[in-house]
Amino acid sequence: MSDNFYLKDDEREIAEPIQLNEQESDIEVKKIEAPQAEGPVRRSDGLLIHENDGSGETVKLDEFAFVGGLVTGDEEPDDKGKKKKFKKKKKSVNPAADGRRFKKKEEKIESRQQRKQEKEIRKAKKINEKLHRKEVEKLNRRLRPVSRKTFNSLGIVAFDTKAGTIRKNENHWIKTYKLEGLNPDNRNEFIDELTRFLSIRARITTNLTMAGSGKLVRTDFITFFVDGEDYESVKNQLGVEVKTLNSISNEVNIVPVSLNAFMNQVRRNFLYEGAEVDFENLTKKKTDWKMDAFGDIVVKDDYFTSNEKMGACLQVIQFPSEINEELLSELLKINKPIMMVTDIQPIDDETNDDYKRVIERRYNTEIEAFENCFINVGFTVVVITENAELNNKVIDAVQGLFCDRNMVISPVYGNTADVLESSFSYGIRDYHSMRNIPVGQVKKLVL
Repeated sequence: MSDNFYLKDDEREIAEPIQLNEQESDIEVKKIEAPQAEGPVRRSDGLLIHENDGSGETVKLDEFAFVGGLVTGDEEPDDKGKKKKFKKKKKSVNPAADGRRFKKKEEKIESRQQRKQEKEIRKAKKINEKLHRKEVEKLNRRLRPVSRKTFNSLGIVAFDTKAGTIRKNENHWIKTYKLEGLNPDNRNEFIDELTRFLSIRARITTNLTMAGSGKLVRTDFITFFVDGEDYESVKNQLGVEVKTLNSISNEVNIVPVSLNAFMNQVRRNFLYEGAEVDFENLTKKKTDWKMDAFGDIVVKDDYFTSNEKMGACLQVIQFPSEINEELLSELLKINKPIMMVTDIQPIDDETNDDYKRVIERRYNTEIEAFENCFINVGFTVVVITENAELNNKVIDAVQGLFCDRNMVISPVYGNTADVLESSFSYGIRDYHSMRNIPVGQVKKLVL
């Protein structure tokens, strides 16, 4: 008995057939009895035996397994001499897994499209913002820009030379006017009407300085704070506000102040002496306005020193329901340089209603007449003395006056420099702290 075997090498070349017989062959090939059970049977050496007709004549080995030193492939000749190919098993199909993969793929496509749309929206938004800024700058071209140093120190962007309107960063504007004709006879009427017609935030500043004769000289200013992008709209809003307030009394006039006059007044507040400075000309030299208008401040506990002078900043932190008008006359008796700053912020109807509900819940009562009853107010007092002993006496006197009238006023701890710069600059360096008080009480705070 002889069989033909074919040897496959690494190049898969077919060798010449080798004739083997039972006597000469060193390789012993035996018939393998077919197992009784159907299907493949694995021998102890790892080879798979397949049964065709139950005779046990056909043997199928694992792919490229060695039998007696010879190699067989995954094909074997059948009875007619043709090679029989074994079909590979198809992978099982899992509809649920396929659905998840399809859904995940759709989500990736959708996410990619969404990111693309968001990118296009951001790009269009940046382009629109750039065009809008150019349009705003075009509207504000009549303003004169300041130096980078002034912008970094005071936040001023530009100014109107004639009107004295100052544009600050983040679309904030301030304009200071001089109040002429205000006296004790018309003061109450004017302030009372101002609080009722005011539509924007304002600051009334009263300066009491010592003249050469030893008497106190009084100067009143009002500063408006406006938010807006273009100067034309801000200018119109300021014009409407001034026109309304000028119609209150024939005796009181709101007079515009030029930029040089305004900045030199700030300079005098910081106790500078000497000739006035041309701040418009300083813009050409690209200098820092703060260096020429603001004095050096040294803060020590509850007081400050500046240019060999000493003083303190005090703020009211609690108001009573009723303010005694004698407070103002008592303050004048101190007979020292003093500045009083009254910040006024109108309250809109929505905020007023919210405050009403807070009061009703706090006191568990219902308030019927509450419309336009309250206004947001801050009150600051700046006193200036010559030495520490006198400074302490003035502080004690001011606190005593307010305490006797159920008001709490206290030196500003931690923010003295900010409060002083804000007061002396009429809001260029803005710092304020406000409380709600009845509208009719504001006139009793303004000197």
